Amino acid sequence: MSELHSNSLTPSDPQAPLLSLRQVSKTYAHPGKDTRFAAVDQVSLDLFPGEILGIIGFSGAGKSTLLRMVNLLERPDQGQVIFKGQDLCQLSPQELKLQRRKIAMIFQDFNLFLQRSVEDNVIYPLRLSGTNRKAAQERAHYLLELVGLKDKIKARPASLSGGQKQRVAIARALANQADLLLSDEATSALDPSSKDEILELLTDLRSQLGLSILLITHQMEVVNQICDRVALMEKGKIVEEGSVKTIFKNPKSSVSKSFILPKGALLTDKTGKNVLRLSFDGQESSLPLFSQMVLDTGVAPSILSADSQVIEGRSYGQLLIQLPDSEADQSRILNWLTLHQVSHEF
Repeated sequence: MSELHSNSLTPSDPQAPLLSLRQVSKTYAHPGKDTRFAAVDQVSLDLFPGEILGIIGFSGAGKSTLLRMVNLLERPDQGQVIFKGQDLCQLSPQELKLQRRKIAMIFQDFNLFLQRSVEDNVIYPLRLSGTNRKAAQERAHYLLELVGLKDKIKARPASLSGGQKQRVAIARALANQADLLLSDEATSALDPSSKDEILELLTDLRSQLGLSILLITHQMEVVNQICDRVALMEKGKIVEEGSVKTIFKNPKSSVSKSFILPKGALLTDKTGKNVLRLSFDGQESSLPLFSQMVLDTGVAPSILSADSQVIEGRSYGQLLIQLPDSEADQSRILNWLTLHQVSHEF
């Protein structure tokens, strides 16, 4: 592959983070008040080469502010933003400009130039960086073929679907051979089919270009579908972090439980100790196990809710059950689950 079509190199040590946030914080003034609040509060986070890391949380958790600090669109009040071994906060304006070309960003609303063709939208950042017209056009054609829009090169954005517009935005973002792609709720405005296609495209680009991706979302299904790890934010802090499958099987924080549990508020509605969550990985089948448990114990708990998710190409399921009031019956169920190594928690 020519230099024009190749992705730039990530650090030589595959174990070294591509991006490290070190105790970054950002505060803002309360409107009309003399006090300030922390939008991001002492957050540390690593992203490794070729990894897809999701940041999830409710509105106001600090996700967007944290993402915008990665390329210093929002400059931290304190802390370090280390990209490819350099603290971006310490760079000169010209040095920062060069590094920002390796950190691409896509948004929910696409931000395309409506008066320009698809081709010219992708060429635009290349011309800004000094690439000659012929080379920029060659790079644009390569990227548009990569994102599946070879036949739309001369089209205007107004004639495209939402999913196609996002494909153009991705091609434009990668024009200068970025190492890191930041995704700011990039699929939240798309219909389910287009959303799945864009997530599949991002996964393919990770494989083909060695791209690392940091995305924020409020949709757990996005995290389940493409992320390797997830960090959950609340009130400006990371409250839980780990592999997606680990967080799914054993959520610890109230935030993770709200996103992961079926009908998330159900456990808080059922304040008694009788509500139990069972989780199953792809090697288990929840309903046959449940039926076997009933047969073996002679106890039939009520099923409150059930669902399943595909994580890393593997099916994971969960059940919320209501145990009977009898402590003896509860003990039989809990002993059976422990004996058969079924993950469970109140």
